[in-house]
Amino acid sequence: MCIIAVSIGGWWVMLGVGKNKFFKTLFLTFFLLMAALILVFYGIISYQLERGRQASVEQELLRKVERMTQVIDEKFSTVDMIATQIASSSWIRYAGAQSAILYSRMDTLKKQEISQTIGNANDILKIAKSTAILFPRKNMAIDRVSFWECERYLNSVDLYPRLLYNLQTALEGNYSTQVLYTDDKVKAGYGNFIIVKQLKYDDKPSQILFVYVDGRLFEKFIKNNVSDTLHFVLTFDGNPVYEWNNGNVKESGEQIYAKTVPSGMYRWTYEFTVDMSYLNSGNQTAYFMLLGCAGFLILAFAASYLLARLTHRPVSILAERFGMKKPHRIYGLEDIEKSYLELNNEKEGMESLANQYYEIGKDDFLGGLLAGTCEKEKIKEHIRQYHLDFTEDMAYLAVLFPFWEEDRQKAFIRALLQLQMDCCRDGFPVAMYHTQGMYYLILPSAQGKDALRGKAEQLCIMVDELLPDMDVELYFGQPHHGFQGIHRSYEEAREKMLGGNDPDRVRYYYPLELEIKIINYMRIGNFEEAEEICGQIRQENEKRRLLPGEAGKVTGLLFEVFYRFAMDMQNTLPRDACGYGEAEEAQDVDKMWDSLLMILAGLKEEYYKNRNLKSLGYDIVEYVKAHFTSSGLSQQDIADYFKVSRPTVSKVFKETMKMNFIDYLHRLRVERAKQLFEQEDYDVPAVAQLCGYENEITFKRAFVKHEGMTPREYVKMKSRRKAE
Repeated sequence: MCIIAVSIGGWWVMLGVGKNKFFKTLFLTFFLLMAALILVFYGIISYQLERGRQASVEQELLRKVERMTQVIDEKFSTVDMIATQIASSSWIRYAGAQSAILYSRMDTLKKQEISQTIGNANDILKIAKSTAILFPRKNMAIDRVSFWECERYLNSVDLYPRLLYNLQTALEGNYSTQVLYTDDKVKAGYGNFIIVKQLKYDDKPSQILFVYVDGRLFEKFIKNNVSDTLHFVLTFDGNPVYEWNNGNVKESGEQIYAKTVPSGMYRWTYEFTVDMSYLNSGNQTAYFMLLGCAGFLILAFAASYLLARLTHRPVSILAERFGMKKPHRIYGLEDIEKSYLELNNEKEGMESLANQYYEIGKDDFLGGLLAGTCEKEKIKEHIRQYHLDFTEDMAYLAVLFPFWEEDRQKAFIRALLQLQMDCCRDGFPVAMYHTQGMYYLILPSAQGKDALRGKAEQLCIMVDELLPDMDVELYFGQPHHGFQGIHRSYEEAREKMLGGNDPDRVRYYYPLELEIKIINYMRIGNFEEAEEICGQIRQENEKRRLLPGEAGKVTGLLFEVFYRFAMDMQNTLPRDACGYGEAEEAQDVDKMWDSLLMILAGLKEEYYKNRNLKSLGYDIVEYVKAHFTSSGLSQQDIADYFKVSRPTVSKVFKETMKMNFIDYLHRLRVERAKQLFEQEDYDVPAVAQLCGYENEITFKRAFVKHEGMTPREYVKMKSRRKAE
């Protein structure tokens, strides 16, 4: 290719000025310089492009493996879903009961229904040869056919009775996760394996979900969902459980990509061997690189010719040639435009995301002002941050708009915006906050309380004019001065909405004092009393035969109480927790109440868990204080003593003392060393051993870190002070 380019260039030169040696010299000089620069530059660019291509190929393959891992994990998560449904069903308690009286509550129809439920679960999985619930203590198994003895059931699916003991052994210490098991008899020549999971925590597994996976069905699932895979291995605790090979693995190592990845949800790993031959474009890359090199050389010849022609003429003509008579051609304009559009789109996306975070932060701040939970020293800072025209000397009025008609939401929002614009024109820089069917307006005024009362009357008139066909209620508090006045006005408006001043206005029952009792009982850990109060509220509202919307307001207020309590414990409580969101959307009142009670039970469990961890933290600190002079003291020793894991010790200690274990241990030992230096004339190595250090070097490092000097310098300083 280079020879062809040189031939073309030589012919071009001879055609232009065949006998002009000066022109030839200029041409060859420019060409050699430009060719050298172009080749070096092209080599660097080609190297970078090749690296980029290889990196993109690797990233694409990694994403492919992650997608395949997610597909397989989703199939195994179906087993978790089935286990959760069965464990939460009412019949499992009677089926697994040792009492003959409880077990007798299940008649033949109930047993058939249970078997049908298990059969449905087996059909949902689509990879199982058989699905059953095993009760080892009762020697009973339930599958889609009937209630069996465990031995008879295992024989019916071509397994051996000893398998039950092996499964129990594998499940010990693995309550919250699935366990995979297989052996030669289980595989049966088709790669079968077993998934088991405990349904009830006990010293020994007493209720086991048993899924006998058919290797042929699992192979079909792999083929249908894991594309371009030549080899697949499923490994549990280092032991291969399932292996599949499609028999088309190629010999070329460049076309095969092998990757072992951990499951995103479980304890096992997946090994994929992926066919990457379709990504092997090395020949095409070399071809295009050669074409590009030839093109650059041709351009170099052309540029050299033009430069030579321009250079050998007089300087005046050269200056003229550099003028506007020669139009300049710009290459890559479309690429520049495309790059600009991409950057502009990215900028707009970032601005949109920033606006969303800004609005979320502003809503949280306004909600905190209404609830009275904002820190006083940060209120002014947030007001400046969110550009609110609020000052401490203003009067404030809170207005509540409950609105639940989703099909007329747009008209209501337009009316609210009109109200905001009217308030701003009249000198009331209103702020709006919205959450779960409730709209809140905070009206500030520098003109005093009377101006706010007058504006409140105008708002009522405007709402009637803007929304004549909607029954919209406005609830006002009394105007109050200062930022704390916002919370006071909100509480007064909320009390009016709940019927505190007009019992005939609302039909539902929700006294504010009972809400306060629920909150206080939960804070002291008396969740039984809180549950009893919830039951009282439920019974009273059931007697009143409320409409679903009114009953939903009561459950919504209780959910808000539970949500705030969860936030106080630094936990999250999503709207769909325990099925509450689904029940609320369907307006199923009984299910909403049941969901609230389940949420309360979950809060109770989390509360006692946090309290136990806090108590454990103080016990660990006392243990460290008593044993810090021992050179063998470590987090693992503490974990063994308290029967917990080492990461738990590290986490609890840091939360209790606000520093890590090592820093605290060194601080205690350094303080003890200083005491020993004061009491007697100890030498440094002896003090190091008395304080728990095995060598003087470690002691010296810890002492310098905490005191800023070495132990010997500290002893000398103390000696000088005593002498003085």
